[in-house]
Amino acid sequence: DQARAASAAFAPEAGAKRDDITDEVIITIDPPDAKDFDDAISLRRNTDGNWVLGIHIADVSTFIPMDSPLDVEARDRGNSTYLPRKVIPMLPEILSNGICSLQPKQKRFAKSVYITYDDNANVLGREFANSLICSRARLTYQEADLIIRQKAQNHPGEVVALLKDMETLARAIARRRAKNGMLHLDLPETELVFDDAGRVVDAEPADDSYPHTIIEMFMVEANEAVAALLDRFNIPFMRRIHPEPDPTSVKNLGRFVKLCGLKVPRRLDRAAIQDLLAAAKGKSCSYAVNVYILRSLQKAEYAPLHIGHFALASKAYCHFTSPIRRYADLLVHRLLQCYLDRHLNMIGLEEVLGDAELAEIGKHISFTEQRSTDAERELKVVLILQMLSDRIGDQLDCVVSGLTNFGIFAQCVKYGIEGLIEFGDLGMDEWKFDDRAQAVIGKHSGKSVHLGQDMKVTIVAVNVQGRHLTLAPAKMLVDSRRRFNSPANRQKARRSRKERQTRRHR
Repeated sequence: DQARAASAAFAPEAGAKRDDITDEVIITIDPPDAKDFDDAISLRRNTDGNWVLGIHIADVSTFIPMDSPLDVEARDRGNSTYLPRKVIPMLPEILSNGICSLQPKQKRFAKSVYITYDDNANVLGREFANSLICSRARLTYQEADLIIRQKAQNHPGEVVALLKDMETLARAIARRRAKNGMLHLDLPETELVFDDAGRVVDAEPADDSYPHTIIEMFMVEANEAVAALLDRFNIPFMRRIHPEPDPTSVKNLGRFVKLCGLKVPRRLDRAAIQDLLAAAKGKSCSYAVNVYILRSLQKAEYAPLHIGHFALASKAYCHFTSPIRRYADLLVHRLLQCYLDRHLNMIGLEEVLGDAELAEIGKHISFTEQRSTDAERELKVVLILQMLSDRIGDQLDCVVSGLTNFGIFAQCVKYGIEGLIEFGDLGMDEWKFDDRAQAVIGKHSGKSVHLGQDMKVTIVAVNVQGRHLTLAPAKMLVDSRRRFNSPANRQKARRSRKERQTRRHR
């Protein structure tokens, strides 16, 4: 009822006290199936010849008063969940896809961050405002990419010019942030391909064209700008923190990259990790190195702690740019409104939550974020396993992603899921896991399988209910005709093979 009432009462004319920038060239860039448009972009040169980037974010807090039923429900959900072909929104769709969404040709309320840059993307100034905007165009990432590469026609010249300027500035920001230590992992994502009946029939590389980086750079800059503002007032707020890797993870990372043939620096700090990523680029170990570095990093989370963000090389960071789908952003929007009302330095504001309450909320929304990530990942695995169950015997390109004392885990590069290779399927030998060498080694043959090694495998069995994929090397590592293949070993292998087959059919 509250959402419907807010939608019915919405009138752009009520934005008289806002900066009316409906005449500016502003666009959104989102996935093709998106409906909840959080962010829009403008970019121009000022009279001094410097860039003025406008990041305009849906002003959700205007429609959701603090501690209202909508606010309580949004806090409980924590975030929207994006499953394959289904969205579970944090907010009612009448808001998330309606009056809050920055739809094209529609006047909408926004909170705008203006950042002034020189040509090297050094920040010269930051300003904040409540605004009334009207997006000129709703573009997909693919459309934006075609326009930038001059392979699309019938788009207004002002939109084309804006996109080219956005690319120029984003590349300068990316160079500056990389120089300052921001990490960029190269881990290709996949998108599922569905048939008309809703079944997964394949997976293909997700679009990673440069407009994705453009929007990423601009959103990171806006988030950092708001965090720097709130930090200046020395008040508690919901930060996005990313601690440094723990010493054990760093030590294991050093061992792994050494096994990959890469030079291990004395101190594995952020700059050294950047160097490792650069050294691995283009090599066969690149995918494995990127995966291992990701696993070595701690998880980012929400908390009021003054920790900073390790991967982004940011001293103060928060989430501000997605208030339609993240509750943390909504909390930050309310504080920004206090600043715009010139109340942020007042004592006793209800919008300024204490450290203890922020810590409790942060713990909850970090949990809901992980829950959504796990749900998306698990459903994706189920759909892929259902598809692979009809492809027993097919071959896959994999990377060895884990070693244990009972088998080898291999991650499929195309589909992104892991399967287990049991020792008996490696060939006739006694296989042992060597933790120091991070390898599985055959006692008699000396053949080995290393972490991060490329491997072509065959699909042996699929258990959808158990979320289990059984794989085997496309070619055994050890020829069964070798001398050490004694009758006793052959009998042992036959028993083991029979037991595995029995387990697979249970």
